[in-house]
Amino acid sequence: MKVRDAMTAAVTCDAATSLRSVTELMRERNCTAVVVTRENEIAGIVTDHDIARRVVAMGPGVSEFAAAAVMSSPLVAIHPDDGLDHAVRLMEDNRVHHLPVTADDGRLCGIIALSDIPARIPRRGLRHLSREDVMVSTAKCGEHHRRTDRGNPSWSY
Repeated sequence: MKVRDAMTAAVTCDAATSLRSVTELMRERNCTAVVVTRENEIAGIVTDHDIARRVVAMGPGVSEFAAAAVMSSPLVAIHPDDGLDHAVRLMEDNRVHHLPVTADDGRLCGIIALSDIPARIPRRGLRHLSREDVMVSTAKCGEHHRRTDRGNPSWSY
């Protein structure tokens, strides 16, 4: 199964968008990640985790900060024709839960979240990757977030 079969439409915002607007977008679109663009190019990503760990720690008044102030960048992206097993391994290796899906020309095609994958894996498994492997990967990514604070200006996904 390919990434294109499991990806969803990406929610985007401009790098200058306020964090208040980003959280409103997440609520309205029922998503946990917003891809940040600058001049129609992918600049980074803001996730619910970024908001919970970075923004709340900054104290009052941060809701008017720009998305660029807390986005994770540079991003790890994946191609729509890559396999889901590759997507899971990329997420696990980079300890992220979301991957922007980009075409050969760098154009944003969608997004894939680790939580979207288990339901799309056939009962017989995905090559050498089973539903259990995905659940273990999810746990490992979550464990990393509990152990590590990436709240500094050089965040990297």
